[in-house]
Amino acid sequence: IYEKSSKEQSAGVLGPWASKSQMDAKYGVNGWRAVKRFAVFQAGSNSWRCIDNGLTSGHNGAVTMWERIHTTSSCVGFSVAKRLVELERANGGSIPKIFRATRGMKSAYRQCPRWEGHANVHIVCAYHPELQQWMFAELCGLAFGISIAVILFNRIPSFITAVARRWLAIPAIHFFDDFKITATAKTRKFAWKNFNALVDILG
Repeated sequence: IYEKSSKEQSAGVLGPWASKSQMDAKYGVNGWRAVKRFAVFQAGSNSWRCIDNGLTSGHNGAVTMWERIHTTSSCVGFSVAKRLVELERANGGSIPKIFRATRGMKSAYRQCPRWEGHANVHIVCAYHPELQQWMFAELCGLAFGISIAVILFNRIPSFITAVARRWLAIPAIHFFDDFKITATAKTRKFAWKNFNALVDILG
């Protein structure tokens, strides 16, 4: 946990370690709340990930969420491919070869900044092995393990997908932080180039 947190500090998504008294001085006694970190091993990437326990810290219980997460059903990809075939054949063409490309968002939640007004409840704690005590640090991005972060984050790929479809006519879909683009041989270069340009514009 300490090693992963240190990497996040080097990347600028986690602030420096501070003691409880330092946090009290900044936010006032009982004016802030920390989330305890734990680590899970991800066999696929052969690495550890820090999870911020929003359940035991009370963060999740303090939030009423009217929004719900929505992702794309797997059948949508087949529907897009079917529609591309229908359009090609309606214009006198043969059955086209269908291509797909995927793009994932790097450091998904972490790259989305938290609102400054939530800084006092966007603090994580971990046991510091060198100082031999519990230390605290402010998260600059959204936290893994806080349920509302999922909903807040999900608005971003939903927006990117909507713009790609409506503005650029790119049949894009997303599943959380992974995008999929479907195209024919004639349109695949246009779709990939312009989707990536859109992501660059939006940051």
